[in-house]
Amino acid sequence: MLVVGLTWALEHVMPSPYSSLLAVAIVAVTATEVIKRRPRQRAERMLRRYFAARERGADEATARARLMTRL
Repeated sequence: MLVVGLTWALEHVMPSPYSSLLAVAIVAVTATEVIKRRPRQRAERMLRRYFAARERGADEATARARLMTRL
C-alpha cells in the first residue's frame, strides 16, 4: 500500500515506469535501514546463532569466530 501511494505521488513528477521503480527502491531501502537499527532484535539473533553453533559441537573460540564472520 505504501508503494502504491508513493508511486501515485511520484507519477506527478516523472513518467510511470520510473516512478514505480523509484517507489519500490525507496521502500526497500527504508525497510532495510529500519531493520538494521533494531539493536535488541539483532543482538538476540546473534546470540541464538552463537548458541546454535555451540550445540552443533563447536568449541567457544570457533563459535565466536563464526559469529564474528557473520557480523
